[in-house]
Amino acid sequence: LIAYTQSAVGGGLKAKLVFAHDTRHFSRDFAEYCAKVAAELGADAFLFEDARSTPQLSFAVRELRADAGVVISASHNPYQDNGIKLFAAGGRKLSDDVESRIEAELHRLAGPPDTEPSPIASAGASSGSGHDAYVEHVLAYLEGRRLGGLRIVVDGGPDRLQRLRTGAPRPEPEEAAPRLDVQVDPRRVRI
Repeated sequence: LIAYTQSAVGGGLKAKLVFAHDTRHFSRDFAEYCAKVAAELGADAFLFEDARSTPQLSFAVRELRADAGVVISASHNPYQDNGIKLFAAGGRKLSDDVESRIEAELHRLAGPPDTEPSPIASAGASSGSGHDAYVEHVLAYLEGRRLGGLRIVVDGGPDRLQRLRTGAPRPEPEEAAPRLDVQVDPRRVRI
């Protein structure tokens, strides 16, 4: 992925990648490791401070004008099958052709790394949490829309749902939707 993004941005420029993860087992560890490797290979790596949804990663790739994005997530698979989702510039899914070329290169390079990657130099705090900008984006999209009769699901975990509830304009009484209580499995098996 680093070689692909570096070739896309051209010589003399550093590729910029954004990394996110869900709440599943070892997702944070895997995301940190991937961001460290990206930074060690010369990219600017931005890592969210905590779990984020896939749509929020896509938004961050667009907002930061990044060259690629990575989400560590089991997605719809069983929690023990954690994996990786790759995004191109603009927050779009990588084309099947590009994914196939990256996968072929991974197979060619297969094997454990010889050394531990160095700590991330540019990831983390410099990108901010990105949460406020994402919430503002969602709220702006909803501005002036009537939500009556709809059941709304917010992807992002209970703390984000609460922040969105408290920061969002109150719907008119006739538009109020029933409250949906969200629960997160403390074992982090389901989100």
